[in-house]
Amino acid sequence: MAAGGAYAVALEAVTRELARPGGVGVGVDDGGTRGEQLPRAILVPDYHLRAGVVVRGEDYPAVIACAAEVVQRAGGAVTELHATEIVNPGARSPWRAVPFETRLEVYRAWAECLERAVQRIPYVYVAAEQYAGFLARAAALGATMPERQEEGLQRVFYRCLGPWLQTEFAGEPVVVQDEPSYGPDLGKGLGFWGDAVVVAPSEALPLVQLADLAAYTVNRWYHIKGRAQRDPHAVASPFDEVTVDLLIKTTTRRCHLLDHV
Repeated sequence: MAAGGAYAVALEAVTRELARPGGVGVGVDDGGTRGEQLPRAILVPDYHLRAGVVVRGEDYPAVIACAAEVVQRAGGAVTELHATEIVNPGARSPWRAVPFETRLEVYRAWAECLERAVQRIPYVYVAAEQYAGFLARAAALGATMPERQEEGLQRVFYRCLGPWLQTEFAGEPVVVQDEPSYGPDLGKGLGFWGDAVVVAPSEALPLVQLADLAAYTVNRWYHIKGRAQRDPHAVASPFDEVTVDLLIKTTTRRCHLLDHV
């Protein structure tokens, strides 16, 4: 996007379109688990995930209001909602200064917002070993794929997302994701608003922050299952209790896009 005032004008236009009654917005973010942190029976090793949240335009103002309210509740230097930092803030995270109970309240309120506002949760994931196999098969066929796993996953995700959205929702959806992007002409020719995926800092777009929560919860589910396999008597953390409750409530809304190719 353009810098300075032009960026602000462009972002205002995107937000206005996201909130247009009758329109559809899709926030996208990534996640995953590096290395072999869990048994292979639970989670393929070194996998990367891309997930989206589909929100109708008439519901987006409530998402904006909820994001502003819970960020204000957190206080301090907090400026956006990032699930990993809310749950387990690092030493440099502004969430580090927020009391545990407040972080839990914020996480629960943001999860409730997702449950109220989100129509569908499309996602795709691929492990490093799987992607290496894809590269080998592509080479054997004389085709090309990006060497970087994340870039290849992004390409597959959007090429699956475009036709799926046309089947599930009418019109030109506004698709937004956080920086950075991989490759030129992201989303071109896929039926998205502006013939592109809008790329902007997640802090500026609550819809992308909501997609971050969706990606986090899908990824976290594998960790919760892995812990239960290791220790059937393990007690879930309060954050995981909220996560499981959200996953149960949104079960029928999650859609692995490769199942629809």
